Amino acid sequence: MAPLREKQIGFTSTFHFELTYARIIENRLVFMSSFVLLLFGKSGAGKSFAGDILAELLGWHVYHADADITDEMRAALSEHRPFTNEMRDHYFQIMVDKVLDLKRNHQCIVVTQAVYKKQHRDYLLSNIPDLELVCVQSTEGLISERLSKREGGISSASARALSNDFEAPEEGAKVIKNNGSKFDLIRQFINIAQKMPNTFSQQDIAKLRLCLRG
Repeated sequence: MAPLREKQIGFTSTFHFELTYARIIENRLVFMSSFVLLLFGKSGAGKSFAGDILAELLGWHVYHADADITDEMRAALSEHRPFTNEMRDHYFQIMVDKVLDLKRNHQCIVVTQAVYKKQHRDYLLSNIPDLELVCVQSTEGLISERLSKREGGISSASARALSNDFEAPEEGAKVIKNNGSKFDLIRQFINIAQKMPNTFSQQDIAKLRLCLRG
């Protein structure tokens, strides 16, 4: 049987993915029972911190997707150059493949990645079943302070080079504000969880509330 060729729209460089009909059916069966929560936002906003909280308190699998940035992107960071659209296009193809693999083995997944461009958020939503997005925000002062103390990962200079590329979430998007307080983030996750019944179970919400009492 000839493979199905699916064309992705909206990228500066067009990607073509070849999936057999058998794989499409398999994906539907495997993926419909799991979900993914993506925490996105500027470098230094505290996405990893927030994701680790959910992993710790709810037992979700956490995937810090910066671990899989390409060598070309690492070189750009080391030279304090912004990423090109072509770099991002290639990277998000890799990220989608990784998340789909994770969905085969984990029912609840939290992913952290900046995803600066709206077109790439749309791409992820189109290619990852049961994906929900939450934007993590913080003040510029806190972001600068965190980046200055960071050992490894993106440097302050690289973050500044990328900052102007960030496209704010659309009106009505789900947002949490990270001021560095774990308990404040838990309270915000509870509020968001009540609006996302397909992602957070009542048991998840009860666990988060219990942590506040402790």
